[in-house]
Amino acid sequence: MLSIFRRKSSPNDPASPPVNAAQFKEAAGEALIADLINERRTERRWKHIKRFLLGGSTLILFGIYVFFYVTSLGYKIVPNSDIVGVVRVTGDIVQGSQTASADAVIPALQKAFSKPNVKAVVLYIDSGGGAPAEAERIYNYFNAKKKETGKPVYAVIANTGASAAYLIAMHADKVYAGKYSLVGSIGAIMNTSRSDRGVSRLKWTLRPCAKASAAPCFMLPARSAL
Repeated sequence: MLSIFRRKSSPNDPASPPVNAAQFKEAAGEALIADLINERRTERRWKHIKRFLLGGSTLILFGIYVFFYVTSLGYKIVPNSDIVGVVRVTGDIVQGSQTASADAVIPALQKAFSKPNVKAVVLYIDSGGGAPAEAERIYNYFNAKKKETGKPVYAVIANTGASAAYLIAMHADKVYAGKYSLVGSIGAIMNTSRSDRGVSRLKWTLRPCAKASAAPCFMLPARSAL
């Protein structure tokens, strides 16, 4: 702005109007202030760019360091090789359970069977059993997926694999259990008592009883009969 002002006020140009000192100082001050503002904005912009580049490069270097450190320990952040999918069945196999119901186990099985790098599915079982209907839904699902994908299913029993949990394990291709794992116990057990010997010793007999009968309906044998 100052150079343009000077060209317009050149004495060699007869068409240029005269400029007094006050106008010159005002124009020079405005041009100087504008240049300072632009310089400050440019400096501030470059500071932000430098901070962004420095922070981004620091994060990238830190990520590379973490990646190589984790891989040196044998871990893989994103597994790209063949792996085994593990589905846990723990706790009571009842409807509403967050760890062993059919609504909780089937989505995990679906995820394991759908991934192409999962070559086998392992059922980690630690349950005392529960509802047979829930177990039926679980093994019917992975039996259908076995036929569809050809992936084998193995059952690993930790502490307990009884009742409905054992029913699920029996539909796997192979079952692995520890030496002291509790395995089996299919069905329900009810204790009953035998009273036939006591009845025969008391000579207890059944006979019809009518209201019109004069004889009492209930009669115990005499003590001499014992």
